[in-house]
Amino acid sequence: MKPSFLIEDSVFDEDINPIIDAVRQQGFDYKVVKYQPFESGSYKELFPADACVVFYGSINLARQLQRETNWIPGPICNFEMLRRSIYSQYYHPYLLDSEPIFMTWGLFKSLLRSRAKIIQDKATIGKVFIAPDTGLKTFTGQTIDILDYKFDLAYIDSRCRDENLIMVTTAAKMYHEYRLLVVDGKIITGTRYRWDGKLDPDSFVPQPVLDYANSMLTDTKGTFVPDIGFTLDFHMDNSNQVRLIECNAISVSGWYQSDANQAIEAISAVAIREWREYYNENYN
Repeated sequence: MKPSFLIEDSVFDEDINPIIDAVRQQGFDYKVVKYQPFESGSYKELFPADACVVFYGSINLARQLQRETNWIPGPICNFEMLRRSIYSQYYHPYLLDSEPIFMTWGLFKSLLRSRAKIIQDKATIGKVFIAPDTGLKTFTGQTIDILDYKFDLAYIDSRCRDENLIMVTTAAKMYHEYRLLVVDGKIITGTRYRWDGKLDPDSFVPQPVLDYANSMLTDTKGTFVPDIGFTLDFHMDNSNQVRLIECNAISVSGWYQSDANQAIEAISAVAIREWREYYNENYN
């Protein structure tokens, strides 16, 4: 049994050719499809119904494949476990703001307009950071000026319902951001994706980031592993202080300058295991 890969092009600000090359070099079948902004088209005929398939691409297509196919593992996207309100229960000591607040979008707007103390206390630099609870990324996490917020609220209103849960934290100046790919609870590879707040991918991940991430994973290994594969985004400031930004699904997060060969090797191994366990096949 060998896994196949379904790769969606033009989703992230990255070159997918290293991923395709890694899949090809390791002898796996693959297909590439063009990105479409909304769920559409039919993909279930690309591979047999009972195939071992791994998906890499957009959230929209991942959700469609989860509904319409029985591929194992298919999209590696446990969106329920990757809700901020879920993983923060275990990772909150490591977060940029270790005391996040969760509330509905409608309540946040009301508290913001009334200048409620709970919002004022979080706005240590006159701003708060908000992000959707869901791992489906209904809107991009962003800072909100607590005195000048009308434009930002109008934008988020177009993406978020009043009853949807959001996370509210203290806003912070962002320096350098790194993404680590975790498979089977172990860091496989990683990448820098922002430097001084600007998109600037690089394959080098400094040791303080790796040490902090390994410590976090070790401390939580017995209590929380959100999926067979996921990503961890970390922030490091100019004094090498590291904190966790967020967790995301490995199938729908850009890998940037991560080592694609190491990623594909690790993901293919867990994909085969998941497929065999599902179909009760032995490894011999």
